[in-house]
Amino acid sequence: MHVICMRGAWCGDCVDQSPMQAFVEEQSLNIEIRFIDRDYADPALKEAIKICGGNRVPTEVRWIR
Repeated sequence: MHVICMRGAWCGDCVDQSPMQAFVEEQSLNIEIRFIDRDYADPALKEAIKICGGNRVPTEVRWIR
């Protein structure tokens, strides 16, 4: 499973949750997580994963290759 995690360095929830998500990825052969900082993300990606019209963090989405 491939996952994109949009986060912000300034976001307390992101700071708390990202190490746990990285640990889950390390322990699984079937999970790959890409962490992307919302403030530096491609505008098209930010637009594609808006929730209720806004760029929320943390936001995780599964992507298909």
